Amino acid sequence: MAETDGLNAAQAAAVETGASHNLILAGAGTGKTTTIVARIRHLIRNGTAPERILALTFTRRAAAEIRSRVQTDLSQRAGSVAAMTFHAWAMREVRTSPDVFGYDGWSVLDQDDTTQVMRGVLGRGKRVEGLKAAQILDVLSFALNTRRTLAEAIRVKFPDDAIDAKAVGAAVRAFEERKQERKYLTYDDILRVFAARLRDDAVAAWVGSHYDEVLIDEMQDTNPLQWQIIDPLVPHTRFYCVGDDAQSIYGFRGADFASIHSFGDRVPGASVLRLEDNYRSTQEILDLANWLLAESPLDYQKRLRAVRGRGLKPELHSFETPQDEAGWIVSEMLRARADEPVVDPPHPGALELLGPCHRGAAGRERDPLRVLRRREGCWSRRMCATCCPRCAWSRTPTTRWPGCGFSPWCRAWVT
Repeated sequence: MAETDGLNAAQAAAVETGASHNLILAGAGTGKTTTIVARIRHLIRNGTAPERILALTFTRRAAAEIRSRVQTDLSQRAGSVAAMTFHAWAMREVRTSPDVFGYDGWSVLDQDDTTQVMRGVLGRGKRVEGLKAAQILDVLSFALNTRRTLAEAIRVKFPDDAIDAKAVGAAVRAFEERKQERKYLTYDDILRVFAARLRDDAVAAWVGSHYDEVLIDEMQDTNPLQWQIIDPLVPHTRFYCVGDDAQSIYGFRGADFASIHSFGDRVPGASVLRLEDNYRSTQEILDLANWLLAESPLDYQKRLRAVRGRGLKPELHSFETPQDEAGWIVSEMLRARADEPVVDPPHPGALELLGPCHRGAAGRERDPLRVLRRREGCWSRRMCATCCPRCAWSRTPTTRWPGCGFSPWCRAWVT
């Protein structure tokens, strides 16, 4: 099967491009992951060794999906394609080459352990300038990932609070000393160490020589620290980056969406291709999105087209609170459900067809609508049965199917 089978012309061109560095500007619903997977298959079928391909994502789930979809067609040949997060990649490089990075015998702390170390520095239950241990770590992480000073990060994170940066800085210094004493590294430290060593061109050339092509998904969500890893490697390997220049969801972690707009300047000779055929939305929704892009001071130079064709016009609804918004969503769900014919509950074996809400604890794939408010330690009883597929089939809010349980996802009673 050819990698371009089933792709549109723009996707096929993106898959087969021969440029050294590529930026694929892909709007929402245009098949970003499909294009990345097809590109990896194309490289392998044209002689690139799977182990010399690296795909970087922002979540482990996205990395697993890429690996799975590549292997579906190429089976064992694709088993050694590395698909992982930036943190996992940096950790692998640092741990497997202690002679290069110099951190042999150090332990990497997860988020919970990192918080416990900071609490130990502050003292049990204590705060600095009103900030808990987790809040101080959040500010520190933001400072590291955006390459800002701690004082600047505090002003960004708490613009309305008068926080003494020196007091917070003292706590951070004590935290860093504690990590040094005990040979601890955090996830952010791993990126920082990796980026620092790549400033040595010999080290960058050595790391870059491991890969024929590095693919990066959701390029718009990269932050300045991650760019300090990318920049030194540009002369030593090929980059294939896919992202949407009109969105960014990781600003709270320091993502700089402007970096995707300056990609051509930062990566000399890069080819920029666009995916504009949207498979998710109707044209009326895309017309609104296109209008917003046209009104932006940024030059997007793209126009999304709906493969699905025409649909209903979008409606604008304003709400004073998130609870009001949630209540309206629930009422619309109930109204839509009232228009459907009543059917018998499905056989238990068919519940998997109802969506990911009840895949079970092992799958961790739940996607319900959380519309409840906390009140006196309990969930406010404003939730409709439609949030839970098992309960919704009964069409009776007080009826729960066996095994539904009382998790926050499934509390489906209405008074």
